[in-house]
Amino acid sequence: MTRAAAPGIGRLAWIVGSAAAAFALMVLLGLAALQFTAAQPPVPLIWPAAGIALALTFRFGWPAAVGTALGAAILHGAIGTPLWPALALGAVTGIAGIASAAILRRLRFNPTFPRVRDAILLLAVGGGLTAVLSAVGGTMVVAGLTPDFAATFGLCWIADAMGMILLAPPLLALRAPHMSAREAFEASGWVIAGVLFVYGVYAGGLSAPVALASSYAVFPLVLAVALRFGAAITGIAVAAIAAVALLCTGLDKGPFAQTNMIANLLSLHAHLAMLGVTGLVLAAARTERDAADEQAREHLRTLARAGRIDAMSSMAAGIAHEVNQPLSAVNSYAHAAQRMLRDGRPPDEVADALERVVKGNERAAAIVRRVRTFLRTGDGERVRSDLNTLACEAIELTVPEYRRQRVSLTSDRASRPLMVEVDPVAIRQVVVNLLQNALDAVHEAPSDRLRWVRVTTRAIEADHEAELTVEDSGPGLPAEERHHLFEPLVTGRSGGTGLGLAIVRSLVEAHGGTVEAGDAEGGGALFRIRIPAAAAQKKEAA
Repeated sequence: MTRAAAPGIGRLAWIVGSAAAAFALMVLLGLAALQFTAAQPPVPLIWPAAGIALALTFRFGWPAAVGTALGAAILHGAIGTPLWPALALGAVTGIAGIASAAILRRLRFNPTFPRVRDAILLLAVGGGLTAVLSAVGGTMVVAGLTPDFAATFGLCWIADAMGMILLAPPLLALRAPHMSAREAFEASGWVIAGVLFVYGVYAGGLSAPVALASSYAVFPLVLAVALRFGAAITGIAVAAIAAVALLCTGLDKGPFAQTNMIANLLSLHAHLAMLGVTGLVLAAARTERDAADEQAREHLRTLARAGRIDAMSSMAAGIAHEVNQPLSAVNSYAHAAQRMLRDGRPPDEVADALERVVKGNERAAAIVRRVRTFLRTGDGERVRSDLNTLACEAIELTVPEYRRQRVSLTSDRASRPLMVEVDPVAIRQVVVNLLQNALDAVHEAPSDRLRWVRVTTRAIEADHEAELTVEDSGPGLPAEERHHLFEPLVTGRSGGTGLGLAIVRSLVEAHGGTVEAGDAEGGGALFRIRIPAAAAQKKEAA
């Protein structure tokens, strides 16, 4: 066999396999649906062709439409439809599936339903085109252009639309699941619980009023599945629940088995349509919300990193000066050690000079490590940390610039650890941003005023929070600026980016904390952040 022939055989196998799978599914579900055929007009009251054709054609292409069309034609022939009309009905089903799938692709429909838009597209295209075309074909064969056309079309469309609502979502959304064994077990438990509950309601053991009221209790169950697992599992749950409800109602049992088959199933269809549409839309909304939350977190991480770079650029001169001091000392002691060796000095004297070289190098390396730790991207992992320690590390980063600009920086930290569950990089950045903001502010005060910044930490026992405040001796906060102080891209100083305080608020609120600005006792500004204590966070989570 040549290499050129192998792809051709593979494609042929794929075509045959797709068509065969669609054919088998259509025949299997179609035979079950034929058990719910009305006496007059003689049409099935639920029909899976439209749902299967649309879903499988979208996923696997035109061979699935061919398989569905052949299955539908054979089933129509089995209930007495002449050969050519049966083939025509099957062809209409296949064409409807191909056309609808093409429209959904054109509209950038996503079969995993990550947005509410995708759920609405499926319902609109599936119910408005696929089901309508299939229903028109069925009506023409059963009733033709007679006075019964409208009534027959209505039943056919409802049958096709119900097949669409119940089958298309799980067939479209189901992929190789990215679920752990525990999640798969939990999802199976929810589906089984739904099936057992519906069986208990529909099996006939309850009085009609009680059964009717109880039938709506399945809605919270499906909504919980939608919020927990998304569209695929929700579709499976709704389809399984519908299968039990249809079977029991067909056997003249349950809350909707009151008069004749058409009335019973139409009432049940309205119930199941609400259940399926609600579950699908809610599952899509949940996925869309999760994606929006993740996008917001990613934007926050990007903004935070930009803020860290901006803060380091402001502190670069001080850090360069701080690193230069130990490196200059290292150079001096290294030259001294060389001279001692040339002069034949005692080893103890040379060792002392070399030890000073090592200590100077370690000091410079520690400064570089602090900067690298501060600038690293991080993954936002929360760890149990001491707010006192995080504040101290942030102060060490800013001290060089404070020294260079001759501004006093003092701290009054709590006497005991203030444990919080936080991303350490984020909280260090909060403190650095506030200290950098305070450093800029003190230079705007009158020249005769002392220039100082003070950091204070304490525990707020009553609220189970840890508090950090940054005060400065600057001119304070103008009243007109306080309302938009924490808004992004708003800055009151020349050359400012407007990111610092916006990042502070975003990072603190992401940790469940609060930040506020006020006046310090000496007339300057005071910024206060509060973060839930670790013990309080764990208690709430429990």
